[in-house]
Amino acid sequence: MSQHNSLERQIELYKNALERERLSRERAEDLLESRTSMLYLVNQKMSSQYEQMAKRNKEISYLNSVVWILNESNCNEEIIKKYLDLTCALTGWGPAGGFLFVDEDLNFLNSNLVVSSKNNMSGISGFENLSKELHEIAPKKEEVNKIFKKPRKIEIGKNSYFIMPMEVSKSIDGLLIFECSKDLDESSAIIDIVANGSYQLTNYIERKKSEEKLKNNFAKLKDTQAQLVHSEKMASLGVIAAGVAHEINNPICFVLSNTETLLKYIKSLESLIYEYRDLANKKLDKESIVQIHKKEQEEDVDYILADCPELLRETVEGVNRVKDIVSGLKTFSHIDEADEKFVDVNECVESTLKIIWNELKYKCTLHKDLGELPKTYCYPGQLIQVFTNLLVNSSQAISEKGNIYIQTLYLSNEIIIKIRDDGSGISEENLKNIFTPFFTTKPTGKGTGLGLSISFGIIKKHNGKISAKSKLNEGTEFQISLPIKDSL
Repeated sequence: MSQHNSLERQIELYKNALERERLSRERAEDLLESRTSMLYLVNQKMSSQYEQMAKRNKEISYLNSVVWILNESNCNEEIIKKYLDLTCALTGWGPAGGFLFVDEDLNFLNSNLVVSSKNNMSGISGFENLSKELHEIAPKKEEVNKIFKKPRKIEIGKNSYFIMPMEVSKSIDGLLIFECSKDLDESSAIIDIVANGSYQLTNYIERKKSEEKLKNNFAKLKDTQAQLVHSEKMASLGVIAAGVAHEINNPICFVLSNTETLLKYIKSLESLIYEYRDLANKKLDKESIVQIHKKEQEEDVDYILADCPELLRETVEGVNRVKDIVSGLKTFSHIDEADEKFVDVNECVESTLKIIWNELKYKCTLHKDLGELPKTYCYPGQLIQVFTNLLVNSSQAISEKGNIYIQTLYLSNEIIIKIRDDGSGISEENLKNIFTPFFTTKPTGKGTGLGLSISFGIIKKHNGKISAKSKLNEGTEFQISLPIKDSL
């Protein structure tokens, strides 16, 4: 009995052990199945993510390539062609082409057709035929803007085409056309990527158009500015022309008078020289000597000899005055000179005074205080125009008699020029507008309103400053500051 009970217990133990082993095996199998399923899902997710990353990387590479061709190419047609190639490579679409509108009616002109390199199959001839179809769909400008305002797929004949507008400055400037499959999903993510690339393309074309327009406007502005400067220059010449003619006429007149007198002296001395030659061939006697002395008295030789040096001195002085005026005018006429000159600004002031002296001398007492200045690189002709404008304005502000003060000094590496008058002055209301183009307080026909505006521009061109202070019935003072420029 005891032995039988012992056998039963062993059997029971084996059964329990087998059950535990079965349960363990089942749990292991469940765990293995769970882990295998999890690994499968992870693998599937990783594969999906990898595909998305590869796709995203391809899309990023596409957009980077679009940006690259925009930076590397200058020709719009070449850029569009490369863009078409890139888009075909990304999407598998093709062939592709683009119409550039160059006329206001937005006509589909084959002469403006750009095609991709992938034009085997339908080829360029297919797009040439397509232009007729598109024109039938949208024959007028309003219809082109309406129908192709947004990217869309259209069916023409047996083929499907995806069309994107090139919208520049809120107006369609062209169409990008891709032959695509009939089942193309227009809501797919690839459409957004291609549209982004198209946006980069049209944005570039718009920027180029804006730059070209800005360039043309800048050229027109420079031309207008040159015409205004020339106009003011002519106006300044008109103001000083009569005075310059008078200033030149005076020395020329006494040079001419002195020359005529010298001619008379030469004739007298010539006559006397002939007498001397005749006597040299004869025997000198007392009577001959008396005759010579009488001839010298008749011709007033002593006076001639004393007066000749003075006549010549005055003549040289008169010629030098004319030379200085002409030199000043020559510098003034070079207002548009392209190269800077290394000059003393005091010389520009002196040249200006010689040119306009006749405008000042009858009613202005001039007070000069020209300090010692270092030479600087500048445009002398332009500075002379500035000084001419300021000094003529000062003269015109003095009704009868008055004073003009000119001071130059060197201070803190700057040349300072001050021009002050005790004329009628400028009101506080007008003072803030004096550098505005076409602003003038002078009567009609007395000023262009450009003198101070152009003067302001010239001083700014020299990296300098010009300012004014004034009180009515007390006078006006202009101050110019020019930085020293000792090298080009």
